[in-house]
Amino acid sequence: SDWNSVTGDSNSLTDSGYNYVSGDYNYLVESSYNYVAGDYNSLADSEYNSITGNSNALNGSDWNSVTGYRNSLTDSDNNYVAGNDNSLTTSDDNYVAGDYNYLFESDDNSVTGNSNALYGSDWNSVTGDSNSLTDSGYNYVSGDYNYLVESSYNYVAGDYNSLADS
Repeated sequence: SDWNSVTGDSNSLTDSGYNYVSGDYNYLVESSYNYVAGDYNSLADSEYNSITGNSNALNGSDWNSVTGYRNSLTDSDNNYVAGNDNSLTTSDDNYVAGDYNYLFESDDNSVTGNSNALYGSDWNSVTGDSNSLTDSGYNYVSGDYNYLVESSYNYVAGDYNSLADS
């Protein structure tokens, strides 16, 4: 169903669009162009949504705007993620702004912030301080106190950066 306002917890929307969803523990499947506000919401195979809140999970969801803390994106591409403690797994072409974010096997991302960790992630642009890259290559890293381990073909600009086995 489309063009609805859904307020409350534990609602399920399938193949829905243009809805306003407010509350926690809501579940959206194959839903697009929705605004979701709340915590612990889950989106699967959903596109062009705006999600704000904490601890939301996106799986196979592309072209979304995600703001908040501790959000998790898996197999999700072309998203804008703003906030801290977010996790991206096998998610490519995303823009991530904030601190303490974790990217695992995620490529072609732009990461801005401090203390972010990238593992097995290539072709990323990382700007900020105290970021850590492990087993990652072809990255552009700008900032101070960044740490690269077993990472090759990277461009590193800044002071007090450390490269080990790189």
